[in-house]
Amino acid sequence: TLTALQTLALYSNTLTSLPDDVFATLTALQILALYNNTLASLPRNVCAPLTALQILLLRNNSLTSLPRSVFSSLSNLRTLDLSFNAISYIGPRFFLDAFQFDGLSSINGICSGPSPCPPSLPSGLNLIMCVSELAVGQLDTVCVCV
Repeated sequence: TLTALQTLALYSNTLTSLPDDVFATLTALQILALYNNTLASLPRNVCAPLTALQILLLRNNSLTSLPRSVFSSLSNLRTLDLSFNAISYIGPRFFLDAFQFDGLSSINGICSGPSPCPPSLPSGLNLIMCVSELAVGQLDTVCVCV
């Protein structure tokens, strides 16, 4: 088994989906690189076993939304990169419900596509307030686009 694996690089593999239990035995994983694929969604419990994860790189996929509790087990997460996806809506309490800890230091680019963020925020504008309520330290980027 791969229970001691700490880094998993699955980037640029044209992955379109992930099985719910794909990371079930990877409890020591600290870095997961899933960028440059074509993932359209994430199963709700796909991250559940990844309690040691510190860096999650999901940039440049085709994600359009995120299940409310998809990141809730990631209590050691420090960096989350969702840039260059097609995320059009994030619920108003997503980050409060998803991150019940104070270690997150970087949330990069919650934007749709390669275009820059428009000055107006979508109806999930509570995202900015939720992130600041977390008191998670210095965030590199928080960008909400539709």
